[in-house]
Amino acid sequence: MREAPRHFELLERRSAGQSLTLTFQLIRRHGKLLLGGSLLVALPFYLFAYYLIVSQASGPVSIHQRMFQMVEQGGWGSNLLAIGTFLTAFAMHICFINQFLVSYAKEGKAPLLSRLLLLSLRRLGWYFLGVLLWSISNILLIFFLFIVLMIAGFIIGLTVASNSFFLGMVGTFLGMAIIMLTVGYVTLVVLQYFIAADLRKKNIFVGIGKSFEMAHASGWNFGQTIMAGFIGVLTYFCLSIAPFSVLSLVGYLLGWFASGFKDVDYLLDLLATTNLISQVVFPLLTTPLFLFAGIFHLSLSEKSEGIRLRKRIQSFGHHMQSISNKEQL
Repeated sequence: MREAPRHFELLERRSAGQSLTLTFQLIRRHGKLLLGGSLLVALPFYLFAYYLIVSQASGPVSIHQRMFQMVEQGGWGSNLLAIGTFLTAFAMHICFINQFLVSYAKEGKAPLLSRLLLLSLRRLGWYFLGVLLWSISNILLIFFLFIVLMIAGFIIGLTVASNSFFLGMVGTFLGMAIIMLTVGYVTLVVLQYFIAADLRKKNIFVGIGKSFEMAHASGWNFGQTIMAGFIGVLTYFCLSIAPFSVLSLVGYLLGWFASGFKDVDYLLDLLATTNLISQVVFPLLTTPLFLFAGIFHLSLSEKSEGIRLRKRIQSFGHHMQSISNKEQL
């Protein structure tokens, strides 16, 4: 069996499938740093936000329902603080992953955890702004997805109305494919905002422009971006369906049992624990998605801009200049 190389060259042209393979190779080799570091930087913020939400609402409901309860009860201060904490957790997490990728691409080895944390803190401001802009733009995204859903629903409706089981299945598949491709494309392009800025040592606004530029630089780039978005979303769905299905089932059963008891405090504590576990699982499940988006952008950047090739040319030029200076001496 072919052994994995000691060093993975990140600045290299890869397809979407090859980028996914490299993602799990990096996790296999540097899992402690990537997964442990992700929990270290994101989990405290998620837990604090969870505490804010739970402390302001009551009843055996999900964390999203609790947030709506906070709004209805007028808890705007805690609500905004909780949302800000969630955004900080997300920003810190993706910042940590991208600092790992950029450092690895430049140095050829995994950086120390302490250095990654320092680099992440330095870039956190731009990341938080990027996540905030992303959150605001979700209003436009929802409108766009609504149009896509209408088109997909129209296709499904026409095929179902034909009273043909085969056409109905084909229409349903096409409609779901349109939704998955659209969501995947938007998710991947947005996630690349951040590493595009880090790779070029620029602000998030330059990163936004570069993300769209790389995705549409050629027909190959655009096709691979569509495919990579689909693969990324599908992979995240496959990774998350098992743990979240179990947690949802446990939470539902606990809530159902709790409704039949007079003393429900103990069961509600268990229900809160399942919600708490979901906060722990979330950073672990999003780490492969963030890694995949970053690796894919490095691939597009190398294909379109030849970053590694330019560095080699510059290095060769410096080497020849050094030789020339020595000969003159």
